[in-house]
This record gives sequence, C-alpha cells and structure tokens, in this order.
Amino acid sequence: MKKNLENGKKKLWYITVIIILAVFLLIVIGLIVFWFYSGKNDNDINNSDVGTISYDNIGYTCKVGETINAELIAVSNDQNVVVNSYASNDMGIASVVKHPELVAKCNNCEIVQINCLKEGATLLTATSSTGATTSVSVKVEASSDEGSKDKGTIKFSKTSYTCNVGETISTEIMALSDDINVKVSDYASKNISIATIEKHPELVAKCNNCEAVQINCLKEGMTTLTATSSTGATTVVTVNVKKANTNVEGEYKINKIYKKDMSGLTFAQVITKFFEDSNYVYSFNAPISKYVVVLYENGKEEPVEEALNAGRIKISDLDMYDIDYIKDAKDNAVIKFSKTSYSCNVGSSFFAMIELVDYTDRIDSYKSNDAGMLKIEKSSMQPSCPCVAINVTCLKEGTTKLVAVSRNGVSVEVPVTVNKSSELNNKVIE
Repeated sequence: MKKNLENGKKKLWYITVIIILAVFLLIVIGLIVFWFYSGKNDNDINNSDVGTISYDNIGYTCKVGETINAELIAVSNDQNVVVNSYASNDMGIASVVKHPELVAKCNNCEIVQINCLKEGATLLTATSSTGATTSVSVKVEASSDEGSKDKGTIKFSKTSYTCNVGETISTEIMALSDDINVKVSDYASKNISIATIEKHPELVAKCNNCEAVQINCLKEGMTTLTATSSTGATTVVTVNVKKANTNVEGEYKINKIYKKDMSGLTFAQVITKFFEDSNYVYSFNAPISKYVVVLYENGKEEPVEEALNAGRIKISDLDMYDIDYIKDAKDNAVIKFSKTSYSCNVGSSFFAMIELVDYTDRIDSYKSNDAGMLKIEKSSMQPSCPCVAINVTCLKEGTTKLVAVSRNGVSVEVPVTVNKSSELNNKVIE
C-alpha cells in the first residue's frame, strides 16, 4: 500500500513537470510567433513610409539621337512620395532628366525625358524623396540601317541654356565625326515664339567640323531647339527664357546715362572691368566706373556698374548715350590693341598695333564703326613683336570705334576720337 502511494506521487510529479515544460514551450513558441509577425508588420510600415516608384515600361529601345518621353509612377497613397533624382550607369549612352515641358496626367507621377546618345545599353535609375528606387534598361540602337557611324554625331557645346527675354546667345554645335562632310544643315525650335536658332551671322566656329549658332530669346518660357546634320544626325537642347529684370516702364525708366564732372581728377590708365556677360568682358580705360551713372525718371541715380549687374539697364543702353567702353571676347580673346584708346586730328594719321597673343593667328579684317571718319590700311612696317601694324588716317571730326577681326572670328575694338584740325595736323602718332 505504501509503495503504491509513493509510485502515485512520482507519477503526479512527472505529470506536473511535463505540464510546466509544455506551458513554457507554448510561451516560447508564442513569443517567437509574436516577434515574427510584429517584425513583418514593422517592415510593412517601413515600406509604406518609403513608398514604391516604377517606370511605366520594363525596358526601352530607341535610336541614336532620339528622345523618349517616359512616365515614373509613385505607387503610394502618400502624396509626399515624389521623384527627386535621376542617374544613368553610362551617361555617354543615355541620360534621363525631368521633362522640361510635359506634366504627368496622374497624381504622384512624373514625366521624364530619356536622351539616346550613343549605341549601346545602360541602366537608368530614379530615386524618390523618401528613398525608394527603381531601375530600367535602355537599349540604344544605330540611327539607321547603315549605322550611326555613317551619320556621325552632333551636339551642342552645352547641355542647356538660360537667357533673358531680348538676349541672344552665341554658342557652337560640334560634329563628333572624322567625316568632314558631317555638318549642320538645319535648325528648328519647338516653340518659335519663345526662342529661335540660326547660323551665326558673323562668328566663325573655333574648331573644325563645328558651327557657330545664335539663339534668340524672345518670350518667357521653356522650349527645345533641334539641329540636324547633312547626314541626318540630330541633337536637342533645352532653352529656358526668363523675364528680363529691366523694369523699363516702371521705377527704373532711364532718363539719361552720363559721365559726372571729373575735371581736376587724375586717373591711372588701367583697364578696369565693370561688367561681363556670357560672351564678353566690358571695361573702361581707367577706374572711372563710379563716375559713369544712370539717371532714372524718378530722380534716382546709380553707377552703371550696379545698374548692369542688377539687370536694370543693358549694355546697348550705354551705346545709345555714347558711353565709350572696351569690349573683349571671353576665353578666346587672342588679339588685342596695344593701346586702350587713340586720338588724332582731322587730316593726321597714326599707326595702331594689334598684338597676336596666339602667334599662329592672323588678322582678317579691319573696319571703323563710322566708315567716313577713318581710312584704314595695312601698314608696310614690320614690327619686331608678334603684331600687325595698320595705318589709320583721320578724315572728319567725331568719335568712333576701330575694330579688328581675327581669322577665328574673334573681334576687338578700341575707341578713337578725331579732333578738329590744328597745328598738329599731319603729325604721325605712334
């Protein structure tokens, strides 16, 4: 009897231990399940925060020189999930940018422009403002059955342009080909009321197989310009035309531009820059910029240097009021006059030296802005420096500008004042 009681106690103890272990195991399993599902929910929440973006196609195919309009879709109810950056694994084959004109039809979408540049394949990547990314493949094929090499490739010297209404931009289109017959033959603007493009009426391109063009900025807005080569290659560039900040009809309507009285003042003859734009640097032949002022109709006045840099007046306004200045081409100014200005009397003559900074260059032409005021001839004098000497005869009283143009199209100018005839007539001025 006693032995049976002890066996019963042992069984009861075993059963109790088994029950405790089973409960403990159930608790552990429950914790594991809870951890797994709560982690999954956290991931779902994170994904919801980041959102998802995708292209409207699983891949794109285009030809060299073409552009594709594609759509990026932000798959999220969060209106803050927008695309904010783009990248290409090989920018030489294809690039992607936010479309300069088109607007997406759906909410939380964005239209992009894919530029197909060179035969090959690459990946384009887009990243949202929340960090979501998407990639798509782009295959760029030859632009014809004969291959893109036959057509060559042309491109603008810049990837985009910005200007103000009324401005013109001088730029170049480069033909990237060994075939010298690959030349630009046609130009077009998607919106000719905003900007137009044409072969530059004066400038000559600095490189072989290039062409100098002029972009005319007409009205506020954005458009694309296209150039086509004689072999059918095309290139496209975006132009953003901004409203000119001149306020001509308002507070800053010009009354006059003039030089203040500087009698009794002495200035060093040092060329002093007062303004520059994308193509030229403008200077006075002495540090007098604060004495050359613009007077507005409201009575206010300020130095032209401040007015130009603020966009309230234009360089052409200085010409209208006969303000003399020096104009030098940027980057490629390989010629210059040896003096910043010249003065002579009616009937006299002087030698002007034009220095060749690039020793291989040459002067192609000379002229005066007033052809009846100066007679210009190449001099027989052989200067010791790498220079060209010209002989200038002063014919009538007044002021004008002497202009020289180099072989590569760079022009420089210098002011000339012709005084009344006096006892100094016929004196040769060096």
